[in-house]
Amino acid sequence: MQMIIRKGLIELIYKDLQEKKIIYLSAPCGWGKTVLLQQIADFLRSRREECVFLHTQEEVGQGLVSATHPKGETEKEAQIFLVDNLEEWLMSGRMEALMNHIHIGRKENKFILGGRIPLPVQLVPYKICSQISIYGRDKLKYSREELDQMCDGLSRGNSREQLRSMYEVCGGMPLLLAVAGDLLEEEGYA
Repeated sequence: MQMIIRKGLIELIYKDLQEKKIIYLSAPCGWGKTVLLQQIADFLRSRREECVFLHTQEEVGQGLVSATHPKGETEKEAQIFLVDNLEEWLMSGRMEALMNHIHIGRKENKFILGGRIPLPVQLVPYKICSQISIYGRDKLKYSREELDQMCDGLSRGNSREQLRSMYEVCGGMPLLLAVAGDLLEEEGYA
C-alpha cells in the first residue's frame, strides 16, 4: 500500500527540529513510523540537509562511526540522524552507544528517533531540559484531509465510510486501515 505524504506533519517536525536536538516518534507497530521517517529523509534531502536514515541497529552503528570519525582533514557538516526501531537498541544493550553519540558527537547534530516504547529513561534528561519533542499517537494520527486522501487510495465505492469507521475503531492505526481496505476489496465491497 502506498502511504500518503504527511507534508503538514513533516513540516511541523522540521520546524520543531530547528529548536530541539531530538524528536521522538512514539507509537505501536503499524502506525507508519518507518514510512514517516523515510518521508522526512526525502524532505530533508530536498532541502539539501545532511541526513542519514538508519533503519536497523547495525546501520546505526556504522553511520554513527563514520559521522563521529570523518575521513580526511575536513570535518563533516552537522547531520540529522533518523533512527528507527529504538527498542532494538534497548533490548540489545547498545543504547549507550547511541546516547554517547548524542552526548559527545557534534553538538549541531540532530536526531529523529522512532520507537514503539514510551520515552526511554536515557532520554528523560533531554525532556527535563526541553531539548526533545515527543510525537505520540495523538500527533501521528491522520488529519481529516489525510484520512480522506488515504480512503480515496483504498476504496472505490461505498466502502469509504466503512474505512473511516474502521480507522476510528482501530484508534488511528494506518496499517490496520490499509489491511481493512485490502480485505474489503478482496470481499468485493470496494
